[in-house]
Amino acid sequence: MIETEIHLTRTDEKIITEIRSNGRATVSLIADIIDRHDQHVRERVQRLEEHGVLVNVAPYLYDTPEQAQEYLPEE
Repeated sequence: MIETEIHLTRTDEKIITEIRSNGRATVSLIADIIDRHDQHVRERVQRLEEHGVLVNVAPYLYDTPEQAQEYLPEE
């Protein structure tokens, strides 16, 4: 279930944008692209995953689930 009361930060939006543009992405790749530390990105990704905005599709690989699209920022 999607938690609709999530506040997306600029970092969250950057993470989501990178995952969408790369199809799928690892935390390390995202951290490099948006110039943030791996640990910070990992914490944000975990929060987004808990709220159903991201889904872990394989070890260390994330994607945006189709049902979350309406809650995400415009591309």
